[in-house]
Amino acid sequence: MTPGPQGRRLLVLVLDDDPAIRTMLAALLQQEGFDHIEAQSADEALAHLGSQPIDLVLSDVQLPGIDGIGFLERASEKCPDVPVIMMTAFGERQRLVSAIKLGAFDYLDKPFTLTSLREALHRAAGRRRVQRARKAEALERGRLESLLAALAGAGNLDDLMRRVTVELPPALDVRGFAVYLVAEADLSCIGGRDEEGLRSLASRCLLTCLPASEGSSLAIPLLAGMEPIGVLVVERELPIEGPAASEPRTGWTRYSPSDQRLLARAAGHLAAAIASRSALEELQDTGLRMARDAALEQAAQAARQLARPLASLASAVRDAEGHLTTDPQRARARLEEARAAIDELRRELDTLTRDE
Repeated sequence: MTPGPQGRRLLVLVLDDDPAIRTMLAALLQQEGFDHIEAQSADEALAHLGSQPIDLVLSDVQLPGIDGIGFLERASEKCPDVPVIMMTAFGERQRLVSAIKLGAFDYLDKPFTLTSLREALHRAAGRRRVQRARKAEALERGRLESLLAALAGAGNLDDLMRRVTVELPPALDVRGFAVYLVAEADLSCIGGRDEEGLRSLASRCLLTCLPASEGSSLAIPLLAGMEPIGVLVVERELPIEGPAASEPRTGWTRYSPSDQRLLARAAGHLAAAIASRSALEELQDTGLRMARDAALEQAAQAARQLARPLASLASAVRDAEGHLTTDPQRARARLEEARAAIDELRRELDTLTRDE
């Protein structure tokens, strides 16, 4: 088997107007682990290029209508990354030069040996795999960078989840997700769609701290250090690609190796972001509690400091009011005491103001 993207076999387009040549090539491709599609004209081959995930092309130069050179020119514009191997007959050297200039990956002189055909096919397959790997890595970096930028700009945990809701589905190419955090003996959903099936899968994942899958859903543990703090559950539906894909894929098999790495890395960064935001919020809560307790203690101290002069003032005023008519001299004395209490109260207030 010659694996291609998403684990499927590489798909080769065979373009030749001779049925016998197509049959011979099809048998060899099957033997070498390739899937194939046949076309007897350039127009038919170009239609396949536009509708099928073609990985390699084997094309004859001599074709009715649009010849192999014309096909190569159009194919290079439509799918520049797909290697094209040209099959040429004796006396077509000038056309071969044109094919090389247009970007043909390789050529085979008819009649060619099966060994030379095998070697050309596997060289082209190697190049295609390298191209796919580079594209996947670039796409992975871009998608991860977009998600990380969103995570880094989040303030608190609520803001983080709002950003995750927007950025995570397109970044990971999933149709839905849920984020669960460990809350004592249970799981608390803090983002995405909370459903019984997703929660059950998340619980199963948490028991082993390993990815777990069920149908179209995949659960990945969120680890802070070695400690599980939660679970990321994602859902994906992928179209079946290529003629060899006959059974639906579930769990990890829905994801290419590149996507598996991306999911694992995204889960790691999400866990770190959640842990840091949770720690920050806990620290902020602790600071607020400490500030509140300090303010209450300061208020209590102020009340204690003001209690004595206020009590003296109240007593002096009440006594003065009671002697205004019966004993004016005593009333004046008590008013003097009230003024002294007011002065003391002012001093205490000045002291408290300076302490602030």
